[in-house]
Amino acid sequence: MEETPLLLILAIIIGFPIFFGMIWSFVIFIIANVGGWRRLAQRYRAKRPFNGKKLRFQSARFNWASYSGVLEVGADHEGLHLQPFFPYRPFHPALFIPWYDIQVEEGQVLVFDVVKLTFSSVPSVRLTLYPRTFEKIEPYMKGEKTGWQVR
Repeated sequence: MEETPLLLILAIIIGFPIFFGMIWSFVIFIIANVGGWRRLAQRYRAKRPFNGKKLRFQSARFNWASYSGVLEVGADHEGLHLQPFFPYRPFHPALFIPWYDIQVEEGQVLVFDVVKLTFSSVPSVRLTLYPRTFEKIEPYMKGEKTGWQVR
């Protein structure tokens, strides 16, 4: 009789991480597809490590998928770098989008000012950023020299 609870506990200890990993992967897969990250990756997957300036813990929205505080946003004279933090990386390869493929539009969501980016090669995906994030990358987009500080 005492072996059954021990086996049950052992099964839970081993099974829960596997079950959680499967559920996590499924959720991340759905988010990547609904938001459009996977469509962007088909065209803009980063081909090399990004060495430019980076802002960590940034928030953005890809279509309807929200990435709150889990993004690394970077910029250099060639383009925009996007990558989520480690737990969110399955199905989310690093992206590098050249400036010439990005269109910018200012707008509002409810009462909040936002900056909406669309992409020439993947027009079905819209990236929405807060102005404070866009203000840090905008000089690179315009080809200006900048030495912004990460806060």
